[in-house]
Amino acid sequence: MLSPHTPELLSTPRSRRSILKIAGLGGAMLLGGGWLFKALRGFGPVAKGLRVFDEHEFGVLKVVSHAMFPGTKEWAVQPEHLQIPEFVDAYVSGLYPDTQILFRTLLRAFNLAALTEYGKSFVNLNLNQCQEVLHDWANSDSLLKRAGSQSLSFPINMGYFENDEVMKAAGISLGCPAGLELGRPTLLSQLTELK
Repeated sequence: MLSPHTPELLSTPRSRRSILKIAGLGGAMLLGGGWLFKALRGFGPVAKGLRVFDEHEFGVLKVVSHAMFPGTKEWAVQPEHLQIPEFVDAYVSGLYPDTQILFRTLLRAFNLAALTEYGKSFVNLNLNQCQEVLHDWANSDSLLKRAGSQSLSFPINMGYFENDEVMKAAGISLGCPAGLELGRPTLLSQLTELK
């Protein structure tokens, strides 16, 4: 006997065709969920010369870094020579192992998230589309996307702005005596002048 609260799906007789459709849909959901789990958590071995990331994750990191700092003809420093992804790998290697796994998962999720809007993963987008995705995540109404954007951008920004070439091109010195002899302003003096 059925209870008065039995869902309609279970209370009405089903044909073999409708049962097969439901089973097919359930199977597709299981396969899709399995693929998504593997895509997000199917970590490969650490790539040669790296400390944390596998080849796939490092490829995503390279594209994100390039989209954030594509370089310009006017700027003396071209970011592709700065080894920003290698810096991020070294930075993340100093974090707790569970945080490393979260960062790896974030890179994979970020790459797949572009599928919903562009029909392609992030690494397969052109530069303008990559920059749109970065902008959308940074300015999203979703707290998770904004947190993901900040988590990705923090070490990439640090890898760029703490690079000696960038600091030299920007005329920033950390107060080294040799820099002071050349008349370069120190970082501290530049910050106090802004007040």
